[in-house]
Amino acid sequence: MKLKIDIKKRNGNMRAHTATHLLHGELNKIIKNTKQAGSLVDNDYIRFDFTCKKALSNKEIQQIEENINNIIYEGLSVNKKEMSLEQALQAGAKAFFEEKYGDVVRVISIGNGEKKTISIELCGGTHVDNTSQIGIFKIISQEAVSSGVRRIIAYTGTKVYNYIKEQDKLLQDISDKLDCTSKQIIEKLNKSQKELEQIKGEYESMKQNIVKSILENIDGESKEGFDKIINISKYEELNKINFKDILNIAKQVFDGENIIIYNNDGNFVIFTKNINAKEFAKSKGLKGGGTNNIIQGKDHKIKQI
Repeated sequence: MKLKIDIKKRNGNMRAHTATHLLHGELNKIIKNTKQAGSLVDNDYIRFDFTCKKALSNKEIQQIEENINNIIYEGLSVNKKEMSLEQALQAGAKAFFEEKYGDVVRVISIGNGEKKTISIELCGGTHVDNTSQIGIFKIISQEAVSSGVRRIIAYTGTKVYNYIKEQDKLLQDISDKLDCTSKQIIEKLNKSQKELEQIKGEYESMKQNIVKSILENIDGESKEGFDKIINISKYEELNKINFKDILNIAKQVFDGENIIIYNNDGNFVIFTKNINAKEFAKSKGLKGGGTNNIIQGKDHKIKQI
């Protein structure tokens, strides 16, 4: 039997593993007393869980990325050394006390000797020899995992390159769709948004005029002291409009009248001038809320009136 190492994958694991140590160090600068709550290191892929009460801001994410990439470009040594657990802890190495360690431990330190140590942790995993071998680091997302625990997903090396290609393709597709250059996308979107808001305003105005026109010419049953009892489900144009939007217009159209408006779904409103709307609704067993002059609710018993 022969064992063969997948060099590309191993290198990806090394890049991601060393970058995880750098990420842990940068998070400690921003969040006091944060602790690692779990991690997964794969081929240029990092999933890192850490204790934190709130989401990192975009500015903090950008700062972490910038700091880690500066360490990568600086080309600092990644040193692996075995020593006693006591010596490691005295040197300031981070240890995860839920794990069991032997008398001799492996310590990973990143920096230029004793004068500049970026990170020092107990770790038995595989690592690069120099931070420049990581290539590049990119945080892809952050999310909540559980109460007080958040998760960062990040890429290194080739996965960052592939991610950038995907983003470039997406940017190009958007540019083609908007018929502009990538630098003009924001300008184009702002212009389109303004045009959309104008169209929406014109639509709302037109919709109100249609509803008002229908209500002004609508026939309704006169009953129980009400000038009109109207089932708006009979009107196709009104069926397409939200019931609450119709009520706002109806209140203006039927000002000073006693009116009941309802639909086949049981939505209803009672506008009154000289009838106590609350008492009337109560006498009919209708479920709704409001004042003595306006009652609104949803109750299929309204169709029996």
